[in-house]
Amino acid sequence: HALVATVLLGANFSFNLNATGGLGTHLQTALLLACVAILLRAPERQGPTITMLAGVSVLAAVAIVARMDSLLPLGFIFAAAIVLVWRADAAEGPAPVRLAALLVPGAVLAGAWLFWKWQYYGDILPNTFYVKVASVPATRAGLYYLYVFFLSYLLFPFVALIAAAITRVEPRREWPIVVAAAIVVSWCAYVVRIGGDFIEFRFMSPMLPFLFLLIYWSILRAVPSAAARVALVVLIALGSIHHQLTFGKFIFANYMYRPSLANLTIPDATASSPTLWSELEVGQYLGRVFDYDPDVKIAVGAAGVIPYYSKLGALDILGLNDAWVAHHGKPLRFEQYIGGIMPGHVRVATVAYMVERKVNLFIGPGLLVRDDRVGAVRSMIDLLTVMFLEDEGLARSVGMRRDEFPPDARVVAIPVRPGYELLAIYVTPSPHVDRVIAAQDWRTSPLRELADL
Repeated sequence: HALVATVLLGANFSFNLNATGGLGTHLQTALLLACVAILLRAPERQGPTITMLAGVSVLAAVAIVARMDSLLPLGFIFAAAIVLVWRADAAEGPAPVRLAALLVPGAVLAGAWLFWKWQYYGDILPNTFYVKVASVPATRAGLYYLYVFFLSYLLFPFVALIAAAITRVEPRREWPIVVAAAIVVSWCAYVVRIGGDFIEFRFMSPMLPFLFLLIYWSILRAVPSAAARVALVVLIALGSIHHQLTFGKFIFANYMYRPSLANLTIPDATASSPTLWSELEVGQYLGRVFDYDPDVKIAVGAAGVIPYYSKLGALDILGLNDAWVAHHGKPLRFEQYIGGIMPGHVRVATVAYMVERKVNLFIGPGLLVRDDRVGAVRSMIDLLTVMFLEDEGLARSVGMRRDEFPPDARVVAIPVRPGYELLAIYVTPSPHVDRVIAAQDWRTSPLRELADL
């Protein structure tokens, strides 16, 4: 039965898709599961040993460092650990010593990290908290995020099944089920509050192992028929296939996109789309022509692939790693999305801030624009539209006016690949940038020649 639950989790499309994304959610998931796994190995009468409790404490601290929202599920895991300590009949050492083993190592490690973070960043909460949670109301988007997850994976019948089975739980003997239920419910409430995430169900990953444990336990507890049990297990597997085939096609994906290697794959030379999003190509090209000079500063959205491969100085205009933008950036409005937001990207840097930070080239997301499309740019809204993913609504929300830029600001067409150019606004003059523009013979034109918004 344990293997069946594990296979169901491993067959989940989103869980696997995000497992190789290099993001913190799966490390967080592994650490939370490790904490529970240690407690599950505790002898029934003696309870967890001092070594076990210290191990849970250290792993919990690492989970908090990986992602601070680990505190939510850890609250329930630690509550279970404390109960196990106090009710043990023949435990190793007195209860206060075992509680110290559970609490002190993690408190020291996490506390030291939080103190360093406060000293270094001037804040304890992550920057993304201010971008995602404190910026705009996100409940509508979060509710849709949760709804479409259960819809796409055909999981609504299992919500009713869990509700029926949980009334039969034996808390003392089946404490892992109680913990799993508490984590699932609280985590769902959490993702609703923050509006979900823009990467396809990445934020569901930390609770999915607990959800599948709960689902399969509910099948065993509430469904006596072997044939019905098999049918329900098959339905879970079919749900993953259903999601893979229908999400974003027949089911409205809202702001979510499915991760792929597209941004790290250089498009074929025969590509002829009006715009190409090729961050790897842009980053490598800018790095080569500017000799990987960190004194050349680009404004990008968001700071990831392009700064990594170019080694240039970078300002993240969406504020994920910029405290000022996270707190004071201009709110974005995405009219095509439920709730009008795309979580994680709800603010944008102002032109004044880019000038203050002495940004040389403002390139935005870094789209490559086909030559004929470049020729059709006549106004600021045209320029911002091709810079911001060919999304005119987003361009109008960004709303940067021509007169906000310095009087000598110029539009630079950077020929990253034959037939395509990266359009950038040259904001702050730089001798290095001037030399490269002259040497590479890049086309430039005064920004003031464009019609305003």
